[in-house]
Amino acid sequence: MQVEITEAGLTVLIRARGRIDSNTSPEFENRILPSVRQDAERVVLCLRGVEYVSSAGLRVFLMMAKRLRATGGRFVVCEMTEAVHHVFRISGFLKIIPVVRTEEEALAP
Repeated sequence: MQVEITEAGLTVLIRARGRIDSNTSPEFENRILPSVRQDAERVVLCLRGVEYVSSAGLRVFLMMAKRLRATGGRFVVCEMTEAVHHVFRISGFLKIIPVVRTEEEALAP
């Protein structure tokens, strides 16, 4: 699993690649949660390069969304693969976390 984090003002863009499962989710969590600063207004998670997400990965996404809500920020996921979208749909996460098609949409004001 690879993670690239870019900050632009009060927006944090996270691009992930690989699998986010019980083996990789601790590392993923350790990499991304510190990027959610108190003043972050928006965190965008691009999953274009992620082929699989397990319940352990969903837990990290939920933690991120809750942390941002608590500080008045917004968490948006974009560019999901079909397999990841399926996991979001069957787990009910499409109702919990905003999902958009493209990174451009997610980053738009």
